[in-house]
Amino acid sequence: MEIDEKTRNTCSNWTCPNDRELLLRAKLETGWSFKTNSYQNFNTKNDSINEQERSIIVDVLMRAQKSEEIENKRIWYLRLLNF
Repeated sequence: MEIDEKTRNTCSNWTCPNDRELLLRAKLETGWSFKTNSYQNFNTKNDSINEQERSIIVDVLMRAQKSEEIENKRIWYLRLLNF
């Protein structure tokens, strides 16, 4: 499927607005989405995580670290065996 020159130029000149522009549009309520006002209320909650959630996060991070250590050992052994 071939794209004509006009369409190609239109597609290549479009850039996604950065976060600053999107936030400004949301504050002015002139953004591209009908939900732009929700950006103003997005960070109004000050919910901190509880101790149970914190322990779950720590557990996940420790499992990820252990998994990475195992993978690094596996790679080291493969290099040692010249694979």
